[in-house]
Amino acid sequence: MSFDALRTLDIFDGVSYGIILLNNNGCITYANKFARSFAVYSKVEGQQLSYCFPYLVDIDKRKETCIEVKVAKEFYWLRVKRITLAKDKEELITFIDETSQKVLQQENRHQQDKLELYENLLNSIDEGILAVDKYGKILFMNQTQESFDNLSFEKVKGNSMVEHYDLDETTSLLLKIIKTGNKISRQPQYYLTSGKHTVNVVTSCSPIFHKNDIIGAVSISQDFNVTADLVERLHNSMIEDNSINARKGKKVTSVRKKLKNGTRYTFEDIIGKSEPMRDAIENARRAAVTPSNVLIYGETGTGKELFAQSIHNESHQKEQPFIAINCSALPESLLESILFGTVKGAFTGAVDRAGLFEQADGGTLLLDEINSMPLFLQPKLLRVLQEGVLFRIGGNEVISVSPRVISSINVTPQEAIEKKQIRADLYYRLAVVTIAVPSLSERTDDIPVLTDYFINKYNKQFKMDVKHVSNEVMDFFMSYSWPGNVRELENVIEGAMSILHEDETAITFKQLPMTIVELNQNKSQPLPLPDEKAAAKKTSLPKALREKEKNEIMRILQTTSGNISQSARMLGMSRQNLQYKIKRFNIPLEQIRSSSV
Repeated sequence: MSFDALRTLDIFDGVSYGIILLNNNGCITYANKFARSFAVYSKVEGQQLSYCFPYLVDIDKRKETCIEVKVAKEFYWLRVKRITLAKDKEELITFIDETSQKVLQQENRHQQDKLELYENLLNSIDEGILAVDKYGKILFMNQTQESFDNLSFEKVKGNSMVEHYDLDETTSLLLKIIKTGNKISRQPQYYLTSGKHTVNVVTSCSPIFHKNDIIGAVSISQDFNVTADLVERLHNSMIEDNSINARKGKKVTSVRKKLKNGTRYTFEDIIGKSEPMRDAIENARRAAVTPSNVLIYGETGTGKELFAQSIHNESHQKEQPFIAINCSALPESLLESILFGTVKGAFTGAVDRAGLFEQADGGTLLLDEINSMPLFLQPKLLRVLQEGVLFRIGGNEVISVSPRVISSINVTPQEAIEKKQIRADLYYRLAVVTIAVPSLSERTDDIPVLTDYFINKYNKQFKMDVKHVSNEVMDFFMSYSWPGNVRELENVIEGAMSILHEDETAITFKQLPMTIVELNQNKSQPLPLPDEKAAAKKTSLPKALREKEKNEIMRILQTTSGNISQSARMLGMSRQNLQYKIKRFNIPLEQIRSSSV
C-alpha cells in the first residue's frame, strides 16, 4: 500500500508518535495528528518543514537524535529519526516524546546529587551516625562511625547488625527503639564488634517513622574519650568551686563572700515583706530544722537557690558542705558519673572519683531543675534516696551516703508529673516538704523595696549616686508582668544604671530596654474623661489610675485617722509599700491626722 493510501485512511492519527512525510522539494505532504500537535503553525500540509517544524531541519539523517524543543511556551524532549525513501525520494521523519522520561531522569539525577551532598555533610561531622531499617539491616554509616567501629560501610551495607556487632535485641539501643518507638537520649554504650573491637560511646537514638509506622532507626554517637575528659574538668571545677574547698580551708573570693560551708545566702538575704513571700520564708524556716527532703518550685528567676542555701544555713547540717548542680546544664551521660562517681577503668579515661552524693554526705545536695533529669537516671536516684547507698559507675562497692536533698523545679509539681518530667515515685521522695516561691507579679508590694536594694547594690559596684527611679517608671514596674521575675528586675536596673550620665540621679524610661519602653507606650494611650464638660480634654491611662489610687489611699487614711498599720491592712498592702505611696503621691499625712483629732 502506498503512502498516499495511508494518508487517505489517516490510520496514523491514532498512534502516540509523530510521522511527517516530505516531498523531494522539502514540503510537507503529510503529518499525523501527534506530529501536528508539535507544529509551530496549525496548517502544515504543503508548507516547508522549516516553517512548521524549524527544529527538525538540521536533524542528522545518519542517526537517531534526541533534541529539546519549545512549543507553545512548553519544553519537550523528542527522539527523532529522519530517513530517505529510495523509491520516490520522499523523506520520512518520525519522533517520539520522551519528555516524561527525561524529567524523571533529571529528577533522579537531582536526587542523586542531593544524596551525595547529604552523605558528604554527614561524613564531615565528628559524631558517628548509623541507620538501620526495621529489620535491623544497615542502611547507612558515616565515616566517623566507621572509625569508631573499625568497619567499612561498603562491606556491611545491607547486612544485619547482629552479623557485625556483639549485640542483640536486649543490648542494642537501635534494635530496642525499633520495638518500643521511644527515643533514647545521650546514653553511654559499651560494646564489641564481631571482630572483638571495643567501642565506648555516648549515643542518642531515634525511631524513623513513615505514616505512623516505624521503618527504621538512627543513632548519633560521640566518642566517650571526649566526654570523659569533660567529666574530669567538670569534677575539678566543682571541687574548686564547692564546699570541698571549705573542708580544705581554701579561700574563695566572690562579689558576695562565700561562707565556710560553700553558701552565700541566709534567710536575712531574702528581700521581701509581702504576704506570699512571708509565707514562703516561714515554711522554709520550719522545714530547715528537720532532716526532710525539700522540693522548691517557682518560675525562673524567683530565687529558688537563695531559699535552698538559706534552708541549709538554718539546719543542723549548716557546718557541713552545701553542693549544688544544675541538672539541665550537663549532658545526660555526664550527669550520672558526676552524681554517683566513677571507678578507674569504668570507661576509657575514667578515674576513681567520688560523686556529688559522696561529697555532700552529711550536708545538703541541691538538684536544681531536676525536671530536666533524664527519666532513665531517675530510678537510680530513687534507689539512693530510699536505701541510702550507691555504687559508683563501674564499681561493686556499696557506699553509704546520707545528704539532705533539696531539689527545685521551674514548673508546678502537677505539671512536671503530667508531662512525665518527673516520675511520681521519685517526686514523693523528693517532696516531703514543698516550698512555693512566688513570682514577682504575685508579690508586687516587694517591687519598690527590691528596686531600692538593686540601686544601692549597683551604686556600690559602679561608684554612683543614683537615688531612685522616676514615678512613671515605678508605675510601670508595678503593672509589668515580669516574666523573668527578680532576675529580670535586677538586670533592668543594672542595665539602666550602666548608661546613666554622671549628673543623672534618677532612672527614667530613657535608660530602660526598648522592649519595656514599647510596652509602656502601648499602655499609655489617651483615656477619654467621662465628664461631658471635659470631653475635649484627655489624660493618660497611668495618670488616671494614679489619681484614682491616690484618692482611695486618702479616703482610707481619713477613715483610720492616719493609722498606717490599719490603713495598710484595709488596702491589702504592706506598711512599707503604703508609706512609699504616701511619699510618692505627696499625701499630707500629718494634715489628715490633725484634722481627725
